[in-house]
Amino acid sequence: MHRLIYATSPAVSPSLHARTSINGIAAICDPLGGLYFPESRTLVVSDLHLEKGSAFARRGMMLPPYDTLATLRILEAVIARHDPATVISLGDNFHDRKGSAAMPETFRQMIAAMACGREWIWINGNHDPDGAQGLPGASMDELRHAGLVFRHEPSRRDGIGEIAGHLHPSATVRRRERSVRRACFATDGKRLVMPAFGVTTGGLDLRHREMSGLFERQQLVAHMLGRDRISFGALRQPSRVRLEHFQEKCVTVFRPEVRSFTALERVERQRRQRAGYARNAGDIVVDELSDILAFLDIDLQ
Repeated sequence: MHRLIYATSPAVSPSLHARTSINGIAAICDPLGGLYFPESRTLVVSDLHLEKGSAFARRGMMLPPYDTLATLRILEAVIARHDPATVISLGDNFHDRKGSAAMPETFRQMIAAMACGREWIWINGNHDPDGAQGLPGASMDELRHAGLVFRHEPSRRDGIGEIAGHLHPSATVRRRERSVRRACFATDGKRLVMPAFGVTTGGLDLRHREMSGLFERQQLVAHMLGRDRISFGALRQPSRVRLEHFQEKCVTVFRPEVRSFTALERVERQRRQRAGYARNAGDIVVDELSDILAFLDIDLQ
């Protein structure tokens, strides 16, 4: 719930965004989970899963009933930050077909206030294929807008210029037996898969078979959501990983350093092998956990 705390607390330091481009179109990855295109003033979010708590309650499973309010508060914050002309919600906007019709009036008023003066697009998802009922905006299966195509599920055929959701991508930073896992924007520069925006949604690791074939692996980068900033890493199997700080961009970057091992590195590699440490393909591996904590603001103790 760190995104909710950050979204509603004025005491938190200003956010650190990551800049990227999809098919040549510049975009900003916001740590609250939104993707903003400055040129077209378009904000994209995905997989809100509103009314998930009530959907589970109808099936006799009780969850804390605050998911819709928390998700909408975060959405209010990211809209206030960027003031978009267009908002696109990429499907699974509601957790089931009954969610939009059953949503309390208070939450409807919150959405209406956010949509006022803006174009609002609901992309239909597999959880809510019938669209949003009784809410501002238009519902559709797919949208072509500002040189990009917006859909819920990534296409297995043509992914160039595609912005999609559905898979809830996440990435892992690992050191020995400790790891940090975060939702992420996943992109190879041709397409981008959005992190889930809802506060009670899970994540699917980028190594999962469902991710296979979606990206050019050598170009794949994960923009990971921290508490108040974005961090990103190249998701290849590195021979070594170098931690770089670009202060002028206010963002931390992981990239594999392609070079031969020095004698010291060979000793370190052998030591890790003797200790039974096995590097998993796709993990981002760094030597100092403190470097991770510095930008993710996480205490693993």
